[in-house]
Amino acid sequence: GIGLTANDPHAHDPEHWKGKNWLGEILTLLREDIKYAIENSPEWEREETIGEPLNNWQYKSFLQGYTPSWDFRYAPRNMGIWHYITRSGHFVKKFRYELKDDGLYHVIEHYTSDKEKGRDLLLEMLHEGYFNPPIWGDDNSLCNDSRIDIKKTTI
Repeated sequence: GIGLTANDPHAHDPEHWKGKNWLGEILTLLREDIKYAIENSPEWEREETIGEPLNNWQYKSFLQGYTPSWDFRYAPRNMGIWHYITRSGHFVKKFRYELKDDGLYHVIEHYTSDKEKGRDLLLEMLHEGYFNPPIWGDDNSLCNDSRIDIKKTTI
């Protein structure tokens, strides 16, 4: 806070504040971030649900994500139940996985922004992304690295 009551005559003059007003500064930054996100959020359009199902190990690897590079600029981001593909900080795809009775995670909803309409970025990312270890093998088959104990892996 500022160390003054709201009805103090000096409350609107930062030179007279007794506190640092850190909470006020954080709230101002947060308000600006939210405003930016709303003004710059893409229009989402539902696309045909695509993507290969992932086993438990692959899904956990997917959740860990990776940092984009110059060779492959798309990266996964996870926020709650939604997964996103970003490029240069922009959200270009949005989708949800669900664990089905077959024990695999399937994409159940898939949306695109106008920037990448009609492009299967999820499949591209799973094949060409920098997951370590890779989710897909060199022969385009699903990998399942038995060296990783999923029960001990924290995300």
